[in-house]
Amino acid sequence: MVATRSMASPEKSQAKGEAPKFLIGTAISVYQNSGDINSQWDHFVGRRWFYDTLPTISNGDTIGKSCDFWNRFEEDLALARDIGSNAFRFSIEWSKIEPRRGEIDKASVARYHQIISCIKKNGMEPLATLHHFVHPQWYEELGAFEKEENISLFLDYVRLAYKEFGSQITSWCTFNEPGVYTFSGYCMGSFPPGKHFHFGLAGRVLKHLMISHTEAYKLIKSMPGGETAQVGIVHNYMPFEARAGKWWLLIWWNRALAALCNHTWGNDTILDFLGTGVLNWRPLGPLFCRVSYSCPHGRPPLDWVGLNYYSRVVLDWKLTPTVYNYEKESDLHQSIYPQGFYDAIRKFARLKRPVYVTETGIADKSDKLRAEWAETYFRALEHAVADGYDVRGLMYWTLIDNFEWAFGWAPRFGLFEWEHTKDSQERTERESTKTTIRRLFRELPAKVEEMWSDGLRHSVRASTLSQDGAPKPIGQLTPA
Repeated sequence: MVATRSMASPEKSQAKGEAPKFLIGTAISVYQNSGDINSQWDHFVGRRWFYDTLPTISNGDTIGKSCDFWNRFEEDLALARDIGSNAFRFSIEWSKIEPRRGEIDKASVARYHQIISCIKKNGMEPLATLHHFVHPQWYEELGAFEKEENISLFLDYVRLAYKEFGSQITSWCTFNEPGVYTFSGYCMGSFPPGKHFHFGLAGRVLKHLMISHTEAYKLIKSMPGGETAQVGIVHNYMPFEARAGKWWLLIWWNRALAALCNHTWGNDTILDFLGTGVLNWRPLGPLFCRVSYSCPHGRPPLDWVGLNYYSRVVLDWKLTPTVYNYEKESDLHQSIYPQGFYDAIRKFARLKRPVYVTETGIADKSDKLRAEWAETYFRALEHAVADGYDVRGLMYWTLIDNFEWAFGWAPRFGLFEWEHTKDSQERTERESTKTTIRRLFRELPAKVEEMWSDGLRHSVRASTLSQDGAPKPIGQLTPA
């Protein structure tokens, strides 16, 4: 398999006389856009918790076939192409490939071949995620990643997926947001298996996910053509901070919770592991529910790292997410915070691996904020590239309104509107997509590639530096 030039480094591409390519596009999860009755998520969606008084999903929403990407992929991929995408991130659903243990669904394998071929036919590079929070219900019933002995079953699936699709796909992600998967599933109970405050078990699951990543990387590289595959992992970065109030010297609990979440949610824990090979899970301080693990060969193998960034979480004295008075907030009560985007890129760049922004976006049903969000976040990425950080692509979440996990249908991230309450599967382009996203999808790759060609990727542009040599803030944000 020949690696596509967009996954090659800018320097190597230039040495070969090729123009390096910055990837721009959208990201989806096939489960969120199609549903799957054989997945552990579909079983979780219909359950209730807290003494059978509350639905697991907001408003008791269920997914069904969602916006039915599985059957309408040709239409949706044409939409992605038409807005200027040259890449498309999607998930390969294990529960579709192997709905029952040892039983391979040939029709689903064939459908994935059709989807991948259609992505490429539309001039986009496929970026595949092997585990995007979803796996078969039979795997869940065996204990999934709670048990180290189950890792081999995951590797059997990885082997099958790469054998089938490796000749068509260069870029592979092993896991999407392992920190979110463990914290939400085992501490908050908002993801399958819906366990609350199982902090020690959450640490063991995270350890097994990190081992699974390493073994999956080695497996893919050992297979025919695997030496040219680019294998990475995607980590969500959402910083928590405490909002200072009038009595901030006396109110310490929101600062303590923010510090705990920054570590336990996965921001620091996973980045530290990817950088050092040492996992230190300390959800309740150094003495309780601690899980430690050291990768036998040092740092875990990684060809690239994916950054998912949306915003920060600001906690008030009541431990309620809030925003500062001067900020605008999304439908999920998150602010537009481009400085955090820049800071996240800078932190991920310390891993000394190419950074792909695999998800960023805004929940904005009214479509009043998306254009402003896009202008500021895309500008933040430009600053990061100009300051020498190795960012190779950006994927907007998401193409079409879909089922947003425990939030159900309420958040609307899509560049195209789709209404789940109607019988129609009509997709309607949002005004911000017409006026802003199309333009930025065209402009951003050109600007980044121009900086690469000018040799700025490893330099620091003086105009973006403060007098002490630190990068200037993207926006002047002063907490109220």
